[in-house]
Amino acid sequence: MTAHLLPADATSEKINNISRARYILNQLDQHHPRLGVWCDWANTTFAEQTWLPYLTDIMQLAYARMCHRNGSLSQQPRSYHNEFHCNDLCEYLIESHNHFSDMFSPAHWALLSYFAVCHDLQQGLPNDNRDHRLVGANEAASFQEARQMMDLIMPDNKVNSLCQPQHILLLKTMIEGSTFGRHGDNKRYFFQGNIAKHLLNSIELENQADRQLVYLACDIDTANVSMPFNDYARSAIRVYDELKAHRLIKVSARAFFSDEQLNYFFKQQQFNSKPALELFEPRKQRNAPLLRETVAAVKALPEDADTETVKHTFFRTAEHLSIAS
Repeated sequence: MTAHLLPADATSEKINNISRARYILNQLDQHHPRLGVWCDWANTTFAEQTWLPYLTDIMQLAYARMCHRNGSLSQQPRSYHNEFHCNDLCEYLIESHNHFSDMFSPAHWALLSYFAVCHDLQQGLPNDNRDHRLVGANEAASFQEARQMMDLIMPDNKVNSLCQPQHILLLKTMIEGSTFGRHGDNKRYFFQGNIAKHLLNSIELENQADRQLVYLACDIDTANVSMPFNDYARSAIRVYDELKAHRLIKVSARAFFSDEQLNYFFKQQQFNSKPALELFEPRKQRNAPLLRETVAAVKALPEDADTETVKHTFFRTAEHLSIAS
């Protein structure tokens, strides 16, 4: 496996082996969930797999880097794309496995686990490109970092089935396919949907299970639409706060929590995998009328309503509707 080198940063230099990853994770608050739920599940699900210790170590390494670069231990934490987002994806993954365990091989479930913790590692990468490539710069860089970490933890690639070329291609397609939005000057919306379908039309994967896994990876990445509605509202606020804090958005709060929410929820986000369509789509549909009513409350505000008023109205309405429903 040939690694594509990324410029070193403080996080990758500081956390470059499993011992340092464990040291970083030990600095988290005692009530922090870490990867506890996933580890308990993995120790049972992958008990007979010889690669389980390697998978556990690489998950811990990626998770530690997320905490240090983007999350609880960061000097510039991101309010949405942090290690708690990884925990959410792991929960969706485990629920999917509980109902569709036979749909994928153990290696597939392992790759999906790794996707959950590494697909946003380079979320803060500056986007200086002015081209219109479909794959986002941070997704491409996140895959490169994921490969580098595999070389650090799994040096003997010939005996580790998770490092076979077809699995590397699958991981690459999952991470790059999770690109959500266009990164060009001509973009109209911040949410344009993931590009998994486009990539799968031009990449030869081995079988239908591989394609379904790519879809499921992208589905769990945007499954916040299926959360209890008040939790969905919290996630939307965290997304907005992150975009504002990192100067990635120019629309007003009023527009973001009204038209942009409708655009994301109804036009751009969609589930494509069989597990997500069965498990998460019904929950999304239950949230649909609640979102419309919440957006109506935001649109009823004055045009010049300040950010905090908009956010308060959005969440207060969502919470009230969640209780009422």
